[in-house]
Parts: sequence; structure tokens; C-alpha cells
Amino acid sequence: MTLSLPSQGQRLRRLVTYFDSTKVYKREVYTALVAADTVPQGTYKRFYRSGKLEQQTSFNAGRRDSAYVEFHSSGTRRLEATYRDGIRQGPFKTYYDDGKVAQAGFFVDDEPNGELTYYHPDGSVRLKTTLVKGQPNGALKAVYPDGKTQAEISYENGQPNGAVKFYYPNGAVQSEGSFTKGLLSGPYKTYYSNGQVEVEVLADKTGRGSYRSYYASGKLQTESTYVPAPLVQRNIKNQLGDDLTKRVAPPTGTTNLNGPATSYYESGQVKTKLTYRNGTPTGHGLEYFENGHLHEDTDYSNNGRDRKITRYQDAAGQVVQAEEQYKNNRPAGTWREYYPDGKAVRKAETYGPSGRLVGDRLTYFENGQVQTRQPYLNGFMGGIGQEYFPSGKLRKETTYVRSQLQGPFKEFHEDGTLAVSGQYRNSKQSGVWTYYKADGTTVDRTVTYRNGQQVTDPVRQPKAKPRPPLKRK
Repeated sequence: MTLSLPSQGQRLRRLVTYFDSTKVYKREVYTALVAADTVPQGTYKRFYRSGKLEQQTSFNAGRRDSAYVEFHSSGTRRLEATYRDGIRQGPFKTYYDDGKVAQAGFFVDDEPNGELTYYHPDGSVRLKTTLVKGQPNGALKAVYPDGKTQAEISYENGQPNGAVKFYYPNGAVQSEGSFTKGLLSGPYKTYYSNGQVEVEVLADKTGRGSYRSYYASGKLQTESTYVPAPLVQRNIKNQLGDDLTKRVAPPTGTTNLNGPATSYYESGQVKTKLTYRNGTPTGHGLEYFENGHLHEDTDYSNNGRDRKITRYQDAAGQVVQAEEQYKNNRPAGTWREYYPDGKAVRKAETYGPSGRLVGDRLTYFENGQVQTRQPYLNGFMGGIGQEYFPSGKLRKETTYVRSQLQGPFKEFHEDGTLAVSGQYRNSKQSGVWTYYKADGTTVDRTVTYRNGQQVTDPVRQPKAKPRPPLKRK
């Protein structure tokens, strides 16, 4: 929208836009100064398709310059704020669908500043903090509806700085640690609801240290080395609806691991052996079945985006089950699956640069004969798909267009004679389908389909009258 000052050629008009081309459901109703440019001026209203009011404000020379109100689809208020010359200034509130206040705070020059309060649906205070230029600063405390503490965080310039502590609804500690400018700078622990340690990071002031995670039973799950990295945080995108307690994510995953890492089954048997570089798997990785048999052998490169995987069957001797590879996290090259002997191929398919199937996807009988052949083009089935008998003889031919059954279909007896012929349209049987007897030439019946539905009863061919026996001379 181009903004301009009112000129002599501009005149104020009432404008209406609609959801539909028949102009039944109004979307917007507003006034504007119309000339070479259309500049909103005066009252503006926007509606839900149901006809209920969604938003209401006023414009001055194309900028919001009044109270601004949004409504839930139920009709109750969702948000109220004030604009001055297109910029939010002063107090704002957001509301739950039942009309109770959800948040209350202040805007200064289009950024939330000062005290910000969140409320539970029952009206009790959930959280209080102070924002500076849209970012939390100082102490933040969140409480559950019954008044018990949910979180205690110290912020400085939007980053956790100092003690961080979260609690379960029963008052038990969920996680605790110390941070300096958003970086872990001391021990950090998270707990299961039963009080058992879930993750334990024994970091020093530099943020480096050992990492261990545990099962709820207390058995060791993973052990590795932890390196400092900023706590995972979400930027405040919707400043009127952001949950500041969810911006601090305890480091319970592998994001901060660096160096060799071993994970275990709860029984104590080794599950995986990996090497991380700044949270990304690299080099050679192994995964085992709980009985100790090798399950997967993976080579990582390109920061974990490229990998070659060999998967084994749960058997002694490393019997191959499948081979896969990825390029930039997309399937790439030829993938294969094998029968239980680890040698006979069950399925083979090829992925192109886009990560989509290309060429023929082949499946095989255990004797090595092709079972099915399906061409692919850029991830879609296309062309003639074929199915075979174990003897190698053709059983079916089906035509595909962008993965839809489209065109001729034929089915054969194993001796090569025709069994069924028909057509598909949009993956549904269409037109006349003919079914043949075992000789492949005599018609047994015909059926007519429209849009996949049978529209005629099968028409069976009359039986030929038996020839009279020859009279003996």
C-alpha cells in the first residue's frame, strides 16, 4: 500500500471486500481516500466468514491511529491495544475466549516494555516479569493455578543469567542449573517426576563437562562429553502471546554433545556407539540389538547430512537386511532390501538428486525372478507397471500417470493368454471390462463400470451347443 497525504483529487469512499465472488460474505468494510492511491482513512472493520467481527480500528492517512481490537470467532475480545501514527503505544491486554484477561502489559514505541503479567484461565496470576525493549530482564517467576512455583529464572538482556529452576506441579524439582549470559556455567540436572535424575551435566565455569542421561529406573542411558552452547530459545515472535517460561529448554538431548558417546539399553547392553561434533553425529556409528547383534552400521559426513547405512538382521554373522544412503538429508542413490539369507535382493529402488524416486522400482521373488517392475518419474509412478509369476511370465500390466491408474489394464494366465482387459480412469475402473476363460480367447463375461461403480450386470456369453455325434456309416 502506498501512503500519501490527501490531495485535492482524492475523495473519501466506503469500500467493501468479500470472501466469495458472489459477494455474500463480507471480509472488510472501511473508508479510504481514493485517487491514484487508495489510502485507508477512518473506520476499518474485518469479519470472519461467519459474519462476526474479527478486527476493528481506525486509520489516519493510511496508518492505524486509534484503539485496536481483535475478537475471537465466538465474539468475545481477544486483544486490545492502542496505535499512535501506526505504532503501538500504551497498555495492552489479551483475553481468553471466555473474556477473562490472559495478559496485561505496555507498549513503548511498538515494543512491549515494563511489567508484563500472565494470568491463568481462573484469573489468578501465572507469571510476572519486566521487559526491556521486548526482552525479559530481572527475576521471572511462574506459578501453577494452586500457587505452587512452576519456574524461577533470572534474565539479563533476554538471556538466562544466574540460577534457573523448574518444578513439577507437586513441588518436586524438574530441572536446575546456573547460566551466564545464556551459557551453562555450572552443574545442570533434570529429574523425572519420581525424583530420579534424568540428565546430569557436570559442567565447570567454562560450560564443559561430562554428560549422562538415565532411565526412570536409574539405569544409565547415555554418556558423553558436554560443550557450552546457548540454551535453546525461541525469539518473541508474537509478543502478545509468547510464553516466556517455554523459552528455556533444558539440554536433555544431544545438541551439546561433543566426542564419543555410548548409549545403553536399560539392561545395560550397549545400544549405540557414536561420535559427535558440536551435537552432530560424525564418522562411524554403530547400533546394536539388545542381544548384542549389530543392527546398523552408519558412516556420517557433511555435518551428518550425508550418511550411508547398512542395516543387519537380528542374527549372528551380520546378515544384511538393507542398504540406504542420504545426501543433504534426502534419500540418494540405490536402496536395497534383502531376503533373510542376506544375499537375495527383495527390493531395489533409485533416488535422484531431489530425493525422489526415479527409474524402475523392482521387487524380486526369492528365486531371483522379478516380481514387480514399476517406473518412477520424479517421485511419481508413471508408465507401464508390470507384475510377474515366479516363473518369469507376465501376470499384469497397469498404466500409471502421476501415481494414478490411468489407461489400459491387462491380466494374463501363466501360459500367456489373456485373462482380463479393461481401462482405468483416475484410479477407478471405467468402461467395458472383459473377462476371458482359460483358453484366453473365449469371453466369459463383460462388465461396464462408470467412475469405479458397476453399471451393468455381467453379461455371460451363451454356451455353445454341443455338436451332434457323427453317424457311423
